[in-house]
Amino acid sequence: MQYLITHFSDFQLASLGSFFLHESVFFLSGLPFIYLERAGLLSKYKIQVNSLHCWKVVLSQIIFYFILEDFVFYWGHLFSLGSFACAYWLLDMHTPYRYATPFGLTSEYAHPAEILFLGFATIIGPAITGPHLITLWLWMTLRVLETVEAHCGYHFPW
Repeated sequence: MQYLITHFSDFQLASLGSFFLHESVFFLSGLPFIYLERAGLLSKYKIQVNSLHCWKVVLSQIIFYFILEDFVFYWGHLFSLGSFACAYWLLDMHTPYRYATPFGLTSEYAHPAEILFLGFATIIGPAITGPHLITLWLWMTLRVLETVEAHCGYHFPW
């Protein structure tokens, strides 16, 4: 403990120390559950009894989510541009486009109203189908990757 006190500042101990403590406890606390699950001792207490859907169901859900998100996003933009909110939308909500040199990390820089709108367009598909958690995480990952790619400053052929 004396080593930590002499080699790190109070700020480093408070911030990084707290972070590493939290992450260590969080991830290591799962180890006993992995062992007990593999031994079959926790089966009767399991709350998610459904296994992952077959790949065809997962793929069809992801395709449906992309189509629905694109549909909601397109018609939502069209509706907002035809309403009284048009000036506000164009002048204030498209803040990511204020960057002279776009790059992927600016893709999530947006007005709170735009975040709500885009969040609705992204989550409506999973809200309708009630996917497996892994399918939801896959969808979220693909949406973030799509968003970063769309705002990276390059135009790829796909």
